[in-house]
Order: sequence, then structure tokens, then C-alpha cells
Amino acid sequence: LPLRSIPNGLETDVLVPGDRSAARTALGLPQDVPVLLFVANSLSDHRKGLDLLLEAVRPLTASSTVHLASLGRHEGSSQGELGITRLGWVESDRMLAAAYSAADLFVTTPRQDNLPNTVLEAMACGTPIVAFDVGGIPDMVRPRTTGMLVPPGDVEGLRATIVSLLRDENARKTMGEMCRRVAVEEYSLGLQAQRYLELYRQIVPTKAAE
Repeated sequence: LPLRSIPNGLETDVLVPGDRSAARTALGLPQDVPVLLFVANSLSDHRKGLDLLLEAVRPLTASSTVHLASLGRHEGSSQGELGITRLGWVESDRMLAAAYSAADLFVTTPRQDNLPNTVLEAMACGTPIVAFDVGGIPDMVRPRTTGMLVPPGDVEGLRATIVSLLRDENARKTMGEMCRRVAVEEYSLGLQAQRYLELYRQIVPTKAAE
């Protein structure tokens, strides 16, 4: 049989878009500044490329053009310098959905990655993505449809893409709607189970299955 790729699914009936203003109030995020969300267990993890993200957004945070919020148990000193709101490790799916819904954009800048669940989670909550064009990310982030891709390591391009999308509310709204649609139609848990079932039926002889 040829190689089959079955992406991980997620609970699209739990991770759903929410009211942005209410989510920001619940999480203590500002209402009057665009919010960029990222996920990090360590700001110094070279593979995750968060040094590149922070370099890209530093001029934007310095001018109060954007506000940064982060999920995860990350370490490092730069979060104080950049005024990052640390949401920490969120175990509640409801609060996780609120975090994604509160953001104008979800940004991820790995030097290497596979098919990160965080991108799918953001999409399920209707949040457009800005990401480096690496690994399996292009399978999910479709330029001008569910977000924008930037050449790996291109800090200036990353900053310009973020600024461009923040200035185009209509584009973000359309991308957010497509994010939700793609997540539901292509990455639900039910679809993942169906794909595995179809694969098993192909590889297991009919008599053995009976």
C-alpha cells in the first residue's frame, strides 16, 4: 500500500470561536490594542524560534502597536521587557478556547516542526495564523485563506506580515471564518477515526476481519 498520512484531529465541538471582548476581559487582556498570541514552554528553545518572534515584534510592542500574550510554562527574562501577558498552562478547554478567541492573530515561528496542534487549536477557534513555512505547517496554513506563511527565519518579513494583517480587519475576519471551516471539515476527531477505520479495512483481509 502507498504511504498514508492521517493528521491528528481535535475536538472541534469544544474548541470553538468565542466573543473576543468577553475573552479579553476574562483573561485580563487589553481591549484597545491588537493581541498576538503564541505558545512556549521555553523562550530559549532554539527549535521553536521564539527568539525570532520576539525580535520581530519588539518594535511593535515598544510603540504599543500590539500586545503579546503567551500560553505555556515558558521561561526567560524577555517577557517582562516586552510586557507579555503570561496566561500560563491552561488545562481547561473553555479557557483555552478563550485564549485563542481573544487574539487577533496566532503567531508561530519554529525553525523545525511537524503538524503542531496549537495551530489547529487556533484555527478551530477562528483565529488566523502567521507562521514560518516549515514542516507540516503549510498543510494547515494556506496563504490568504487561513493565514499567512513567511520564509523561515525572515524576521523583517514576519513583522511586515503581522502589521499588514493587523491593518486589514476584513481579511482577518474572512481568514478566521475559513480557519474554523477547515478545522471542522478536515481535522475533527470523528474524521480522524474514520480515516483510520478506512485504512484498517484496506490492510486487513476481509476474511480475517470477519
